[in-house]
Amino acid sequence: MSRVLIAEDDRRIRQLLVDSLVDSGHEVMEAGDGGIALERSSRERPDLILLDVMMPKMDGFQVLRGLKSNPDTEAIPIIMLTAYPPEKGQAVAAEFGVLDYLSKPWDTRILESAIDVALGRRPGFIDSRAEERSSSDRGDETERQPNFSWPTPCDCIVTSLLLLCFLLKSVGWFLQ
Repeated sequence: MSRVLIAEDDRRIRQLLVDSLVDSGHEVMEAGDGGIALERSSRERPDLILLDVMMPKMDGFQVLRGLKSNPDTEAIPIIMLTAYPPEKGQAVAAEFGVLDYLSKPWDTRILESAIDVALGRRPGFIDSRAEERSSSDRGDETERQPNFSWPTPCDCIVTSLLLLCFLLKSVGWFLQ
């Protein structure tokens, strides 16, 4: 059973997340503001943190700085679930190693997938070169089957941003 800390100041949203995560078999801890989130993370060391940005006392970015500066909490995976505009927050979140940045209102399937990836229940891309090295180290001469696993949500975001940049450049050509 994975332990997930929900750092969200809106009680109704927090309860929706709690209900969903408990139904999925997670043990859930709650924090209604950034200060409590930082304190509970240090004390209870959850397996994953769902973190809002706009919270009282300490915002999500301040919580990130605190978590990443503490050796006891720096490796805890974090998914940001927030109404804070992605164009303002995603770059900062990425600098701190946040696994995913999801906007409210969220798609439940995407959130569940992001949680599964963060907790290691669903693999991201597999490094096929590492697999080839390990099979050659074993002396395995059998034909290798191709390795494939679904992309992580972060991989999808990067691909979407690259596609968006391409389309924006193409619009300039199209309008001329």
